[in-house]
Formats: sequence, structure tokens, C-alpha cells
Amino acid sequence: MLALSLLVLAIAMMRPVVVVADVAPSPKPSPSASPGGKIGLRGILRTVLLSQGVAGPGLMPVDGPGFVNGAPAAPVSPYDPFSAAPLVPGNVAQDQVSLDASWHRRGFTLEAIGGVEALDGDRTNEAYWVEPLMNQDNPHLGSAATGYAVAFPTHPGVDDYVGARAGLTQVHASFERSAIQLRGGWFDLGQTLPCVFTQAPTTNALPSLTMRTPESLAPSPFALDAWDASPSSLPLRGFDVTGDAGPISVEAADAALPSLAGTPARMETISSARSFDNGNGWIVQWLHVHTGGDPVVTSTDFGANPVIDVSPQGLLTSSVLRGQRESIVGGEDEFDAPLRLQATIEGAYSSYEADGIATSGVAHGGFIHAGVSHALGDAQLGIDYYRFEPRFATMILPYGAPENIWSVAYSWPGPWLKSDYQLVDSSTAGVNRQGPLISFRRDDGRNQFDLTWAKFRQMSPFTTSDGPALGFVEGFFLIQIDPREATTGTFQRTNAFLGRDLGRFGELGIDFSDDVLHRAASRFEPSDAVSFDAPQYVVSLTKHASSHVAAAAGFGYFGTRGSWADGSAVNVDFGMRAAFVGAQISLPDGALMVTARRSDFAGAPYFGIFKTVKYRSPDFGATTLFVERRLPF
Repeated sequence: MLALSLLVLAIAMMRPVVVVADVAPSPKPSPSASPGGKIGLRGILRTVLLSQGVAGPGLMPVDGPGFVNGAPAAPVSPYDPFSAAPLVPGNVAQDQVSLDASWHRRGFTLEAIGGVEALDGDRTNEAYWVEPLMNQDNPHLGSAATGYAVAFPTHPGVDDYVGARAGLTQVHASFERSAIQLRGGWFDLGQTLPCVFTQAPTTNALPSLTMRTPESLAPSPFALDAWDASPSSLPLRGFDVTGDAGPISVEAADAALPSLAGTPARMETISSARSFDNGNGWIVQWLHVHTGGDPVVTSTDFGANPVIDVSPQGLLTSSVLRGQRESIVGGEDEFDAPLRLQATIEGAYSSYEADGIATSGVAHGGFIHAGVSHALGDAQLGIDYYRFEPRFATMILPYGAPENIWSVAYSWPGPWLKSDYQLVDSSTAGVNRQGPLISFRRDDGRNQFDLTWAKFRQMSPFTTSDGPALGFVEGFFLIQIDPREATTGTFQRTNAFLGRDLGRFGELGIDFSDDVLHRAASRFEPSDAVSFDAPQYVVSLTKHASSHVAAAAGFGYFGTRGSWADGSAVNVDFGMRAAFVGAQISLPDGALMVTARRSDFAGAPYFGIFKTVKYRSPDFGATTLFVERRLPF
């Protein structure tokens, strides 16, 4: 497979393959004069080739066929724990071009953005391992254009797709004198409060020169200044208006969210914000979201037809939801406090209801975040407290395609349900959690050190008594059968980043995370026990050889070891080691990025609740070669 990968890679260097991202291409040529105004045209070609070779017994997990047919237990492997994206063999070529046309006259600008895309290669790798597909083709947004579906096993040529599409992405009008901008089509919000609304994150393993841990404190991805980062969230589709009322900025939007086919979800929001010269500011926001269409099966216990499945990965709940409605209102204020402290107060309230379920009425929930920080020379110390109630912002929203399907029930990070996304940012504390977070940061120009430590406790136990309550969600721990013997769990997280300028040798970066989860077993159900550790690190050496060349190399590890839904037995014991190398080169007509990565996943066979169920080895190895060429015009 490696020889084939090298051959395909060489061909790609001679054959352009184009990819478009949701960022504006650069450089921007000067508009050309015309009698009726000024016309501007700009565009970019992105050529991408990916060749991925994967081999090992883990390519065909025991739970794979069952999951494809609707079983709730996700397969043990193969997936990349750094990104939760599946690792499957295959080759991908993308040909995409974007074009931005604008017309300007007397303070009015009209802009239209469109693109053309041609795809050739493995569907899974197209969906997860290259630049995000154009919105018209992206299965995570609900597009069925590529026909993406879960497939076990897979090898090059078995699940390939060939096709081409064109589409208009956005129409944008702005009025300079009134500072009003109107957008229609696919867009990102200009301002939003994370505890009220956060756009769905991408599930791609986004191409970059370096690797990162999922909860990384590392600075922005290392790259040339001219290399735009890939979008890390999925866009909205609808209409958006922004404007200024004196020093206050206002934004309103009506847009569709990513959703499964036949189950549309739509949001309306309005926000206002003000920023001050000293860095302080405030924002308030209101949001309403509603779903329709077909019912969806979710891993909750409060919907219709609730079921508890006994699986080798523990007791998995599922129920059916439809006609969901949720409203959220919240605000944030950053201000100077006494004793030279910088303070933040953030809060939100939500109401939720759904059709056709046994529990009628409205579920209410709240979120509170308060924090203070103090400068200590070139360092800063901060203390924050989070309270994220189990019925706050708990609308269940599936992506447009089965997400994270290769990550098992005990995979981490796991702040939310595995195949769904949440309306708000749950990356810090997570639903049904409360507790403190302490942070320290120091940067003297040559050395950078970031550290956070948090310990969050489960607010309410997840039992057959609590689970059926309308809107109740527990993001990670599994359900307990006997409410009289319920226990609550804890989540302790340590994140650190150390950066060191080594002069002519480049910059050294050490990215580290460690997650420790624990929940004691109830007296009569020893399988309720959860106790495991998930250490992760990435060590990288990066260097800007000049303004035209950037290179990086390094290695990383992501491991998980401990007990999960099997008493005190060590039944989770696996890890992935990965090494990477890559470079970006600025050329007279554009830029080029070439990266290579080797990943090796190894672990002990998993024994579930039933000791007679034995998993075959999840081991596999993967070699990933990636080339991207950007040609602005």
C-alpha cells in the first residue's frame, strides 16, 4: 500500500486537484473600472490529494456489522482518537475552484461567492480527512450528493465516488453609510455568545502541519502567514443582517442547522454587543430553535419508546424524539473589578419541549460561569467556576451523517452525546457538571507556558428515575438501574502547553492533556464502576526557514486505560502512537503543503459485561500522505 500511495502522490504533483474552504481567497486583485461602478473578481484553486493505507485486524471490529444495522454499541476501532475521525484505506482527489465576484458603486457593494467541485475517491476519506467539502456536497450538513454511508470493511475501490457539482454559496450586500450588511446563503455568525449558541464543530481531521490533542492549549495551528486555516465549524444556511447602533453592534439571523435527511432544524437569533478600548465588553443574545420531519433515535431516556440495551460496552439508553423546541437567552459582561482584577460573569437560561413523548410540559435549565484573573508581570492567574445543569440547552441535534461512528462508548473527550452536537459550547465543563477551573499563563517572548486544572462533579446521578425527566442529559456516564443506590462521578482534567524558542533550530512545543474519570459502583451493580485515565501528548518542532518556507515534525500519543462498566476489571487498555512531518512552501503562483503521518493503534481485546463476549484485537496501522496546492487568481 505504501508503494501505491507514493505512486498516487507523484501523479497528484503533476495533476491539479482543487479544494475550496469557507475562507476568502487571497491576494485580492484591484477592482476593474466600469461605467456603472467597480467590478472585482477573485478566486482560488485548491488541489488536494490524499492517500491513506491502513492494515490490521482492527479494520473489521466485532461491533461493525451490528452498528451498520442499527445496534447502539459503536465499534471499538478503527478510528483516530486525536480527532475521532475514522481511519480507513483509500485514495482521494478533489478538484474545487471558488470565485468571488463583487460590484461597488456609491457606498453600496454587492458580492456573490460560488464554486465548482469535482470529487474522485473513497467516500469516507472524502468526508473526514481532506479539506471540508463544499457545502452543497458536505454530508455532515445533510447533503446526500456523495451517497456517504457507513461501510465495514473497506479498502481502496470498494466505496469510491466520482462526481462534479457547482453551486452559489453566498450573496452579500453592504451599505457603507448605514453600516448595514445583508447575507444570504451559507455563512458564519459575526458575533455569538457561546453559552447561547455555538455553530456545530467540524468532525474532519483538518489538514495541518502539526497534530494537536483534542483539548489543546496550543496557540493557533503553525503555518505560513499566507496559509489560511481551514474552517473549524460548520456554516449556517439562511439569512443574516448586521449593523451598528452607535457603539453597539447588532446581528440577527434566520438559518437552517446541520441535520439528518428528512429532519430539518432551524434557528432564529438576535444579539447585541459592545466592546470598549480597554478590552472589556458585554453581549446579550436570544435564540430559538425548532425541529421537524421524521422522528430521530437518540441516546437519551426521556423520549418516546425508551429502551435500555445491555451491550458489551455497558447499559446504553435510547429513545425517539420529534418536534423539539428550545429557547435560550443569556448574557456576558467583562469588567474591571477591585484589587486590579479582571472579572467575567456569564449566564444563560433555556426552556425545552418536544412532541409525542410521555413527559409533557417544559424543561428548564441554567448555566453560570464566573471568573476572575490577575496579571502577575508577564504572567496571569485565573480562577473560574462553572455550573452546567443537566437540562440546560439539551436539544438533541444529529449531524447530517453518522458522526464519530468508530469511537466507542468510553472514548474521550465526551462532553456530549456521541452522534449529536449541542447548541452551546460544552467543551469546558460539559452538561450535568459543576466545579472550579484554575489557569496560569506566562509568556516572556521566548518561553510560553499555559496550564489549566479543573475538577467537575456530576450534578445529578443518571438513573432510571432521573433519566426519564424531560430534557435530562448525561453526556458521558451510563445509566444506573437502582436509584436508591445511585452514585455521582467526577471528571478531573489537566491541560498544559510549553513552548520554547530554540533560535535557529526552531520552536519546541509540548502539548499535554490528562483526563481522569471516576464513578463508584453502586452496592448491587458493580458494573456501574467507571475509573480510567486518558493521557495525551504531542511533541513538535516547528521552524520558519524563511517567509516562504515552514516545516514541522513531531510525535504524539493518546491512551486510555482503566475500568468501564465492568466492575474493577481493567477492560479498557489501548493507545495510538503517531509521528508526523510536513512543510509548506510559498511559490510565485500560490502555495504548497505536503505532510506525512504514521499512526499505530494497539490495545488489549475488550471483555464486556458478559465475559463470554471477547473482542478480537483492535490493532491496526495507518500511513497517511497528503498534498494540497493553492493557486489564487
